[in-house]
Amino acid sequence: MNRFACAACLVVIAGVACGKPGFIDATSATKLPTMNGDRVRCIDLNGDNRPDLIANDGTQHRVFLNRAIDNGWAWEEVANPNLPTRRKQDVIAAADLDNDGHADVVMARYLDVNGKDYKAPDETWNLGWMRGKGDGTFENVTPIPGLKPCTTTTIAIGDVNMDGRLDLFIGNWYTRYGVSNEAFGNDLFVQTEPGKWTRSPLPTEGVGFDEEKDLGGRPCYGVMIVPQDLNQHQSNRREPLLLELCYGRRWNRLWLQSIDGFWIDGAALRGLDADADRSGEYPAWLAERAKTDARFKRETEKPYRTGGNTFDAAIGDVDNDGGLDICFSEITHAWAGPSSDRTKILMNRGLKFEYEPIRSVDRVTADPANHSWNQGDLFCELADMDLDGRLDLVLCSSDYPDNQRLRIFLQQPDGSMLDSTTALGIDHEGAGQLSLADLDQDGDLDIVVCQSFNRLPAERTKGRTPHIRVWQNNAADDRTMGAITITLQGDPNQWMSRDALGAMCWLDGVIDGKQVRQTRALIGVGGCVGKQHQFLVHFGLGKIDPEARYRFAVRWPGMLSKVSEVPPLPNGHFIIGPGGVQR
Repeated sequence: MNRFACAACLVVIAGVACGKPGFIDATSATKLPTMNGDRVRCIDLNGDNRPDLIANDGTQHRVFLNRAIDNGWAWEEVANPNLPTRRKQDVIAAADLDNDGHADVVMARYLDVNGKDYKAPDETWNLGWMRGKGDGTFENVTPIPGLKPCTTTTIAIGDVNMDGRLDLFIGNWYTRYGVSNEAFGNDLFVQTEPGKWTRSPLPTEGVGFDEEKDLGGRPCYGVMIVPQDLNQHQSNRREPLLLELCYGRRWNRLWLQSIDGFWIDGAALRGLDADADRSGEYPAWLAERAKTDARFKRETEKPYRTGGNTFDAAIGDVDNDGGLDICFSEITHAWAGPSSDRTKILMNRGLKFEYEPIRSVDRVTADPANHSWNQGDLFCELADMDLDGRLDLVLCSSDYPDNQRLRIFLQQPDGSMLDSTTALGIDHEGAGQLSLADLDQDGDLDIVVCQSFNRLPAERTKGRTPHIRVWQNNAADDRTMGAITITLQGDPNQWMSRDALGAMCWLDGVIDGKQVRQTRALIGVGGCVGKQHQFLVHFGLGKIDPEARYRFAVRWPGMLSKVSEVPPLPNGHFIIGPGGVQR
């Protein structure tokens, strides 16, 4: 057991006072070099229960171990991790794929095979995995056969068939971007033995592009493997679901497994395909402008293109009612009209997910004459950033010139979401992929986030270079706010993966005078371009009561669906397996 005693003094950065809720830019202080990258993921690579970092610096994948030092912690780069060179838009993810206790890496190539300037890579593989050695280095690539060369954009990792082995859900994009709306279908690879995967066809297999029914592939920037609990509040079914986050104003999909083993799209039934406006109409002012500028001429969209540009999703119990809610992050523009979806938190109300305006995170200008606004929301995550027992929203926006940045919306007691970015001390323009982790092991969640100045005018980028940054959370620094953090260690001999991806967890206790049950799902890897956080189950406890104890229960992934309870826990960090608390 690793309690948070003295955690407040683990990281001391000169000139920064502890005790005030907020964030500090700890990039330089923790010795992370300047890197212009767009992919980050935090995961324990060397078995010391500290989150390490895999990030790209241009075409190079770099690995940094999280090391304890006298006055806190710092990154230490691994000299030669032996990871492949990255081509633009290739996707990488990490997990203990073979259940040997070490984190491995899987990588897929983005191959625009129908592009006029396409050049095939030197390697003969387009999907492969690298076994981890347990020290931040990896063995050579082992190809995974079966993936047709295509525009692969994203990876999700989870146990789809509940056999204790981690499977791969591969998301793909357009067949010819800008020429056709046709897209490659997505791919599911089921692990049949350690390090061996077999491609398992999905319903889009062999289905051509059809504007009327749109039953074939849809372009995806994100895919996820999510617990059955997202489907309804209570269910006797335990098979995970496959969530497709679709781009190009296409409808999202939620693949459910039927009793006889077939995949059925349940997104529309649950209200997760798109919002209610399916008009496909463009604003009247756009038609007026098109009279003098043909570039703005738009015909009303057909029904299949009345959804959103969905890049990412985050799943969590926002209102602590026991049901998993969801946030979709969307890119939309003033010119796109009302049927283009906006970023929303959707509440699980049993049979259907519903939007409640009190939870709005919209930033659209109130000026009706402003026809140039954008919301470039690429990444999102639901997490308790201020340790009050309520999930907040971390939102990363980029790629447009109108104040796109990293934002944190803190959930208020009435359920509203308050943009608290400035108050928390965060100033990060052009936020890209993020990874949440307890980097300093004090009980609150820190942020590693990429940066992009794409589409910013030259005068705003002069003298500036986008780079990956570490935003360190000091919510726990004065030791008045508490947390319980849990690392789960599954037992492959009990049909569960060692990383326990897909586990459902509950914490019961009194928070600030009220009895609260918090629900968490350990999603692991999935979302926009393979989003990944530390594999950590995190509960905020509000103001610390040294005498308080909290009941914890976990339903392990796998066909046994084993439920474990442990003796009541105090504030602190714990490692828990099927047999109970391990230390």
